Parts: sequence; C-alpha cells; structure tokens
Amino acid sequence: MQPPKLYTPRLLLILGLQFIFGLGYSSFLLLPKYLTEAHGADPTTIGRVAAAGPLAAVFIVPLQAAYIDRFRRHRLMLASAVLLAAAALGFTLRHELGWVVYPLRLM
Repeated sequence: MQPPKLYTPRLLLILGLQFIFGLGYSSFLLLPKYLTEAHGADPTTIGRVAAAGPLAAVFIVPLQAAYIDRFRRHRLMLASAVLLAAAALGFTLRHELGWVVYPLRLM
C-alpha cells in the first residue's frame, strides 16, 4: 500500500497563503521605524498607531470565531492576506499622518 501524497494542491495553497500572510505581518513589525523615518512621528503617535492593530484583534476574534467553521479556512486566510496587503499598500500611499492610518492599522 502506498502512503498518502503529502504535497497536495490544497496543502500547497495553504502554505502559500500562510507565507504571504507572514510576509505582510512581518512588514508591520517595521512600522515604528517607518513612521519615524518617513513621517517624523513622535513616540505618542507611534504608540497609538502600533496599538491599533492588537486592539482590532481583541474585537475581531469573537466575530471571527463565529465564522471560522462556516467558511473554508483557506478562504479566510486569503481574505486576511488580501486585507493585510491592502493595508500595507495604503501605508505606502500615505504622504502624511492623519486619521486614515488608524483604519489602515485596524485592517
């Protein structure tokens, strides 16, 4: 009897999505440096913008828990990766800090 195939298209899709999400997430680890260098942000502004992401997670986890079993996980991961990419792109298009950075960070 032959062992089951490990590298199925579904596994490769999940691995690819996780890789893309990891790249997007890690780019936000450099956000304080970016805010300082590109926008001259003060420590208070950096703290508020950086805190908006984890604060959003506190509110989104109960909502996500309700939907995680209703949709295929790779669709949720794809939506997360697209949302994260849109937020990162939004930061690159900003020329000044304003209220728009908070919704971008919430994304």
